[in-house]
Amino acid sequence: MDLREHVLRYAVDDVRVVKRLLPGESEAWVGLADFDDAAVVSVENGLVVSADGPYAFRLVRKSAVVHAATDVLVAGGRPRFVVDTIIAPSWEGALEAAECIGRQARELGLEVLGGNTMVEDDVGEPKVSLTVMGELVAPEPITDRGAEPGDVVLLVGEPIHGGFRERMERARRLFRAFPEVARLGLVKAAKDVTKGGLVAMAALVCAKSGVGMRLDSVPYASITRNWDNVLAVVGEEDVGEVLEVCVERGCPVSVIGRVVEEPVLEVAGRVLVDEDLMGELVERLGQLEGGGVGSS
Repeated sequence: MDLREHVLRYAVDDVRVVKRLLPGESEAWVGLADFDDAAVVSVENGLVVSADGPYAFRLVRKSAVVHAATDVLVAGGRPRFVVDTIIAPSWEGALEAAECIGRQARELGLEVLGGNTMVEDDVGEPKVSLTVMGELVAPEPITDRGAEPGDVVLLVGEPIHGGFRERMERARRLFRAFPEVARLGLVKAAKDVTKGGLVAMAALVCAKSGVGMRLDSVPYASITRNWDNVLAVVGEEDVGEVLEVCVERGCPVSVIGRVVEEPVLEVAGRVLVDEDLMGELVERLGQLEGGGVGSS
């Protein structure tokens, strides 16, 4: 590579990627349009941050931004900004990945602040890692360990499946409703239904909270599949208000069961996670966290 090509590659080549990520309007003091090494944003309350990936290209094309943003959502944040890392075998692949990420972000009202792009010929397909940031809108952060016996278990939002337009519309409904539910302080514990599906995520909430769940009505098929909606635990006295907020914003919501004292996960009358397995989950989590798991 001669000096001319070196300068062009490392000084301005990334502009081709940036053009595909630019938002219509920017909330950042220094953002992607400035083409600088860092972004500067203003956040009034706490900053909720989550990193995820690398995503396979099939998910990059469909809804990787949704998948990454739900971690911010369930913590009580309103997703606002995205930073991406793209690695691809060619510039064509990098540009296509950037186009997909930029389009999803714009559909969801998120702004891409920047990131990093690498073209490496030993990579089989483009892959993308994403960091999503948002402002904390809940009175305090929502965790996945606040469930108590007697609480009600809800599913907020429908599975983010289907074609691109269908996925984005379903995600927008969820992103409109859940931050308002969080802002009102109505959620005691929450988990996005992603890796492992409902059965794994519900078991995790139970193990970390020291409780069990009896789920009587699950409205969607395949409880081991990623849905990208939200499992929310609320007090019985707050169920009506949560339902009202979701209905007003056109977001599907279902009451699917209750939190119980017995440390088992029961779905439609079948015990899927018994006391022994729940105990093993608690033990493994305790090893990772240094204790403190399973006590409510």
